[in-house]
Formats: sequence, structure tokens, C-alpha cells
Amino acid sequence: MHPIDDKGPLHDDSRVPHTSQSPTTHTGACPTASSSADAGSPGDHPYEHFPHVQHRERRGPQGARGTSGNFYGAHDFVVNDSIFVDGTHGFGTFMKELGEHTIPGAEFDSSERDPPPQCHPGTRLKIVERTQDFFDKYRDGKRLLWIVGPAGVGKSAIMQTLAEIASTPESNVTLGASLFFSVNGRDNASKAITTLAYQIAVIHPPYRQFVHDEINNDPKLPTKSIQMQFRKFIVKPFANHGIYREPKPLLILIDGLDECADREKQSQLISLISNFSLAHPGVPLIWVIASRPEPHITTTFSQAGISSSFVKEEIVIDSDEARADVERYLRDELKKVREKYVALQTIAQWPREHDFLKLAATSDGLFVFASTAIKFIDDPGYGNPAARLDQLLDVIGGVPTVPGGGHPMAVLHALYNRILSQVPNDSLPETRKLLLHVVSDGSVDLVFTCNWLGMTPAVAYGALHHLHSVFDIPSPEAAWDGKELRAFHKSFGDYVRDFERSGMFEDFDSEAVELDIESLTRIFDERSDDFSAGVTLSWDYQPSQSSDDIQIKIRDHQNHIYAAAMSSFWHYELEKTASVRYLKLFDMNICHEYSGIRTWDPDDDIFSKRNRRKFLKRNILREIPIGMLDTNGVEEYGYSEVQFWYADLEVEDSPLDSASVEEPGIVGYIPYRSYPVDNSCVVWYDTDNNYSCGRPTLKFTRDILEQGQIRSPDHLVLAYLNIRNSGLIVYEYTDPRDDRAEWKFTIPYTLPSETGVESP
Repeated sequence: MHPIDDKGPLHDDSRVPHTSQSPTTHTGACPTASSSADAGSPGDHPYEHFPHVQHRERRGPQGARGTSGNFYGAHDFVVNDSIFVDGTHGFGTFMKELGEHTIPGAEFDSSERDPPPQCHPGTRLKIVERTQDFFDKYRDGKRLLWIVGPAGVGKSAIMQTLAEIASTPESNVTLGASLFFSVNGRDNASKAITTLAYQIAVIHPPYRQFVHDEINNDPKLPTKSIQMQFRKFIVKPFANHGIYREPKPLLILIDGLDECADREKQSQLISLISNFSLAHPGVPLIWVIASRPEPHITTTFSQAGISSSFVKEEIVIDSDEARADVERYLRDELKKVREKYVALQTIAQWPREHDFLKLAATSDGLFVFASTAIKFIDDPGYGNPAARLDQLLDVIGGVPTVPGGGHPMAVLHALYNRILSQVPNDSLPETRKLLLHVVSDGSVDLVFTCNWLGMTPAVAYGALHHLHSVFDIPSPEAAWDGKELRAFHKSFGDYVRDFERSGMFEDFDSEAVELDIESLTRIFDERSDDFSAGVTLSWDYQPSQSSDDIQIKIRDHQNHIYAAAMSSFWHYELEKTASVRYLKLFDMNICHEYSGIRTWDPDDDIFSKRNRRKFLKRNILREIPIGMLDTNGVEEYGYSEVQFWYADLEVEDSPLDSASVEEPGIVGYIPYRSYPVDNSCVVWYDTDNNYSCGRPTLKFTRDILEQGQIRSPDHLVLAYLNIRNSGLIVYEYTDPRDDRAEWKFTIPYTLPSETGVESP
């Protein structure tokens, strides 16, 4: 619902943490740093209005200056336990920041997937056995396995089992990385390769060192194309450098490729992996990809240059193997249900064998139907498994058998329809609202969703009461602690979105947008003009915690809701029609506090060229002579930014890299993202666009404004000030000494009470 900020590439300025890894021996020549001129020459520069800039030499891999380094030119040596890092550059901060470029929760053992889908004991044994055999024979054959099957056959459970087996010491492979794509937020293809690289770096120190050096050389690498990342993080270390020399091959698992957000990137990943496997048959990497048989994926695998690179393991719904596995699952689960309910134990046989066989035959090897059927029968909100089984058999009897297959999915949809039909009419409007949110996002924070919708917990749990068969519904205590509301299987979301099948939403996406706009409008209307009152929270349940802890969390929820409202306001382009009052309600303190949410981007939104003229006309933006500003109004809540453009700029000529220094500070070549220290201005570069950017500190920003007031007091700055006279000012000018360098300062500012500037 609200976009997430992209993180920039990495820098690493922490010291090396103590590590306790088993000794690793490396022999042979040591690859040296690039000999290209990396560091600009220090020297005088006319931009003395940057008084806190300090030159720092740019460094190559492992902190080497130019072509020198600890081992420059060395060869034919042996080093044990080797992790070489410059004394000020360690792996602690590096790995933390590399992790920011990965897909959260994508690993097989992530808490975000807990509990993960798993194969029922004693099922899928033959598929797992064939896969293990494929691993054993990797040296003699192909190194890519494609596990393919329709929705609901248990592909993710099989991949989870493979990951768990590979992570044991007894396995015939070493688990290098696992990536479980999901429409529940784990679908960012641009982070796929960095996600794999991060996990391999965790377990393999030589590879970790390699990735560290590559990013040290090119800090933008984690944000570059998939093809470039694959070349740098996979081809170069494993094929060109032979960095992995362990006795067991390294296994990389990619599940749910069809749930990756971009179809072109899905095909691109297949092509990159298959071409790599064909071009480098000696590299000990084994790849397993699992997906639905979507047309574009099937077409990619069938291409002439790819078809010879992989082995296909197809999971067929109605195979004897699948039917036997599902039947075993149903027998075991129904036995557990019988043992749980005393009333069932008084019945001589439950379920009756012919009822069981009817249920098993309908499942026809489709695990998602079987698991949904068990949840329907064992619904805690109903509490009568015998009656629920009878209802399920009625559903089965009402769906005609379709020759040639498709019957279990038809019955599954009929079962979904039965589940939704049991929601009472007086609860249905709230149920629809929750469905719009859960199906849109895959899983949601129930506390946030209730507050966003203005729905109390009592109403929400009433609306969800009949949906335990399809939703994992957290208790109020678990929801307060952050456990999410989620659908058990993607097929339910597909069903709800399909109006012809569910009859729920004629235009799902449009109704979801309308609901969001309705919610944010209510939130803005509730916001007091002086910001003294927070957002009204509808979630009125709090567990037994200290009153101070509860108040802190309540305030956090209020700010989170308001940050999301500000984000959605711009996401839905409501500035085109919104009232001036709405546009005066943006709170920069909340924008900074919730930096993970794209609350708004001043350059793209309020100060953009497309909006600037009309916002000036509507008095949302104002032009103020810089001489009338009181520099004491500059705030320090973290949004300050300086940008620099220079026509035909060469990186080594950047004034921010070679300027003199009047006060201690840290500036110079710092890869893209950093933070201010003391009175300095930390900067980064976008070399493709001759652009530099930085986060100046409070004193630095005030100094810049004071210099501008002396130089040109009538120069106009743009100001956005909210109802509390707090917001941002933008100070733009061309440097008068060469008429080339263009500077732009975006500064958080609160209008002091005693000033010559009139309040809005």
C-alpha cells in the first residue's frame, strides 16, 4: 500500500569483528587491485563555502591506495584463515548493509515464513529421492533442475524439504542459498542475485571477501542490472576465479519463480542460470528452480539454447504417486481430528470409509485441496467436524466431474465459495474490506489494518470468524506483537480476485484504491490543525503491559498510520484535487521517523517542476528572500540534503573530493550512502549524471544560509510550510565564481515566531 524507499549501495567503515571459522587454505597468485587511477589529486578549489569538507583518498579493493596494498604484486604464497580487510573496514557493517539489498524473509529458515510449508511425513519421498540422485550425478550431467507443477501440488513444501536436508552435515550437497519468492512482498526480482550472494557470503568466507572487494570497487553494484550482478557475483567468483573448492557442490534453490513481480526478469533469470551451467560445466554449483508451468516460463525453458541445460521434474496432480501421498496425508490428519474431539470417539468409525474414499478421490493428488478440506473440517469456530465433513461432501457432490481433469480445482473453488457464503450479511461489508487488504498485500499487520480502516478488533474478528479455513488469524495478543494476518495459500487470493468465480469484487484493484482513499481522507480529516492530537486509533485492545510501554506503542501506531496516509496521498496523486488544508498537513518529523515508508519525496512531489507553479499559485509553496530567514529556524531531524551538478564533470575533478578543510570532518569518496559526523557534510556521487549529493549537519547548513544571506540577501528560496509553520525550504543557485556549478540545498525549517515572514 505504501512504497518502500530504495537503499543506496554500500559503504563499510567498521572494524573487523572477531570470527571463529575453521581454517581455510588458499594457494596461488593473489588478484591485485585495479591499477586505474582511482584517487583524485588533492588540491585547491574555489568552493570555500564548503568549510567542513575534508579530502579522503578513494580506495580500491581491500582499501588499497592506487596499485599499492598489503600484498600488491605477491604470488605463490599460502595464507591460512584469510580475511583481508583494511584496518578501518570490516565485515560487520558491510554484511548488515548488504542485507539491506536482499529480499527480506526469503531464506528457507526465515521467521517471516514460520511455519513454512512442509511435506507431510512419509509423503513426496520419491520426488526427494530422485532429486538427491540428481545431486549425486551432477559431475556427469546437467546442473539445473526445474521442478514444475500447477498451483497447490506442494512445490514449496518440496523445496523446503530439500533446503532442510541440504543444511545437514549428512547431505550430499551444501546449501549455499535459498530464495522463496512470494506475492506476499517477496517478489523483487532486482534483489534476487544480491539475496543469493548475501547467503553464500554468510557461509563461505573467501566468497564474502570477494563480494566485499567487488562492492568496494563499485558501490553501486547492488543496484545494477540483474545481468551485471550475475556476472559479478556468480560468473566472476565461481567460474573465473574458482573461489569455491569444497568437496560438496553448492546448492542454490529458487522457489516460486512465477511469483516474482516481473515476467521478463523471470525469463532472464532462467536464461542467465542455464547459460552459466552450459558455459561452465566444471563449476560445482547446482541450481533448482520451482515454478508453475506459466506460458512464458515454459517457453523460455524450451528455447534451443536452454533446453539442453536442465532436467525437468514434473509434478502431475493425478499421478498414482501424488494420489498416494495425498491419501496418506488425509488419513493422518483426520485421525488427529478424531483424537481431538470426544464426540467423534463415541462413533465406531469416523470418517466412514466410503466418505473418506470420496474425499481422497476428489483431492486427486492436489495437496492444497486436501489441506483446505482439513482446515474446513477442523474449523475451531464451528467445533463440529462431523457436520463440517457432511457439508464438504455436499459441496463435492454438487460439482460435476469434468472429463480430462480440472475437477479438484473446481471443487476447491466451490469449497471457497461455501466458506465465504457462511459469512453473515451484517459482517460482509467489513469482511470485504479485510479481503481487499489481505489479498492485495498477501499478508497484513492486523493492528495497522484495523486502525487504517477505522475498524475495532471486535468487528474485525467478527468479520474473520468464518474464515479460519483460509486465513491464519493471529490472536489479539499475537497481533499486538506484530504477527500478521495471511492467507494459507495463494489460490484463495486468486479465487477472490476472479469475479466470475467468487462474485466478490467486479473490479478488485479499483475497489482497493477507493478503500485506501476513503481511509486516508478520514485520517486527514481527523488531524487537528495544530497537530496536538494524534490519529484516532480504532484498535482498542492492549495486553497486560506497563502503561508507559503501551503509550509508546500507541503513539508509534498513530505515527505509522499518518505516515502511510501521507505516502498514499502522493501515490494516488491526490494533490491534483485535494484541498489546500490537506496539502498543509504534512509532518516532516513523522516523515523522518518513518523513513522506511516513502511518505513523500519533496523533489518529486511538492517541489517538482510539474507542481511548482500551481503550488505557488495556491499558496502551498512560497518564495521568501533568503535575507528574511532566521537561521535558528533550521531543524535537525535528518532531512537536510545538498545536491551538486557540474557540466562535463569528471569524477576525479569533483570539488567535493579535493576541497580543502577548515574543520575536522569526513567527506570525500564514500560509496553513495553515509551519514554526517560532527560538523561535516558527507557526500556521495552519481557519476553517470555528474551529480553529487550529501547530508549536511545542522551547523554546516546554517553556515551555508548565512553565507547566502551575505552574498545575495534578495535571492528567493522556495518554502513549504505546513499549518504549524514547519516544513522545508529549497535554496538553489549557480555558483557566481564560475557560472557552472549548480547547488541545491533542501533544508528542514520551522518559522520562528519573531520573524518578518508572514505565517501561511
